[in-house]
Amino acid sequence: MADESAHRRKRRRIILGYLASGLGLGVAAWFILQKKTEFIAIQHVFSDALSWKLSIGLLLELVSILCYSLTTWLLVPNRPRYITPLWTASLTLAATALGNSLPLGAGVSAYYGYSRLERMGASKTSAGLAIGATNAVATATLGLLAVVSTLLSSGGTRTALSGTALVVLIVLVILMGLVLYRIGPLASRAVFVVTYLRYRFGSSSQEALRRATETRARVAAVSYSTRTLVAAVIFSMANWGWDFAALVLALTIAHAHVEPTGIVAAYCVGALAANLPITPGGLGVVEGSLAVALVSFGGREVNVLTAVLLYRLVSFWFWLPVGWTMHFLLGAHLSRRERRMNASELPARGSSEEQLSTGIETLDSSCDV
Repeated sequence: MADESAHRRKRRRIILGYLASGLGLGVAAWFILQKKTEFIAIQHVFSDALSWKLSIGLLLELVSILCYSLTTWLLVPNRPRYITPLWTASLTLAATALGNSLPLGAGVSAYYGYSRLERMGASKTSAGLAIGATNAVATATLGLLAVVSTLLSSGGTRTALSGTALVVLIVLVILMGLVLYRIGPLASRAVFVVTYLRYRFGSSSQEALRRATETRARVAAVSYSTRTLVAAVIFSMANWGWDFAALVLALTIAHAHVEPTGIVAAYCVGALAANLPITPGGLGVVEGSLAVALVSFGGREVNVLTAVLLYRLVSFWFWLPVGWTMHFLLGAHLSRRERRMNASELPARGSSEEQLSTGIETLDSSCDV
């Protein structure tokens, strides 16, 4: 009876997953159709650009995505053997596509990654810390990139950030580093409060306190070695670096001449705009902020606009259908894996029941004697 109930819940979850995916595709299509002007401009630019150069841009973006996925893979504590670098790369493609297609994309992408890691065998603690640590590393390394670009451009006529903003950013980078170094104890305090409040309204205060204490102990026990953190930072920097190289390539194709430090500053502005919860994937916001920043650092408007459209083609538009395809493939893979696990559990359960029955019969016979 319990097996049938679990099977029905699993079927409902699969059906709801496909319905949610269909709804997500509909919402994504609606938002994308609002950008028909950008599609027309990209088509015009693409016809004038060399396809092999754009292929190089796609390759750069692929390497960038792989570096990001390796950052996540490294930061999964007590990583199950099923979570391989290749599987994590597929997860990154799918999560990025969903995040770039739906409103509140950063939250959608984070929850999607968390739920898929959990379904692949990672504990709730490991999955949550992996997603949180990955975002913290990405934020810290992007902030570090912005700080370096500002310091390098401090001798020129224009700087990427004001003095106050630079100080705030340096403090933010340092804080992110401290959070990563002490992520277990820090996260355990937040988890304790959340868990206590979650169970307090449905059970007694003693029960809520017990559950919160147990959860805090599990989270506090997690820590990353210095080697793991250094490797994660390197891969995260490589993720930004290869993506930045794609922007430089687009500027080269469009013959848009911009100061090198200006390109770095504009890139940081565009990366920040991509994560603002205004439009999915920063549609329109990224293009506008990136173009304005590049023009302010000396680029001609026509050339800069062409470069921005090319960059968004290889970094955004191309990967949307790829990521959604990976989303459905991952869903099918997880469903097959769960079915195999359930099928393997049934014989083991049957044999244990037979052993129990045999033991009872033996006990009865001995009692008769």
